[in-house]
Amino acid sequence: MTDDLLDDLKFTDGLIVAIVQDFHTNEVLMCAYMNCEADNDAILLRVEQVGGACHTGYRSCFYRRSDGRIVGEKVFHPEEVY
Repeated sequence: MTDDLLDDLKFTDGLIVAIVQDFHTNEVLMCAYMNCEADNDAILLRVEQVGGACHTGYRSCFYRRSDGRIVGEKVFHPEEVY
């Protein structure tokens, strides 16, 4: 990422939304927040998804449509894990 691009991003309260995508399928897995520091305290993760990325047990945190209908795959039961 270039300094020019970093300068153009809007870091609300020092953070920006970071979306994690499966490397092979481009499926959106989760959303997180990152700051703009780039002094060896961050890591880029390109993943081959195994299991669930969402704490609710679904493969992806984006398992519902805007109308609430579940379209994702549940891959574990949170009550058995947490």
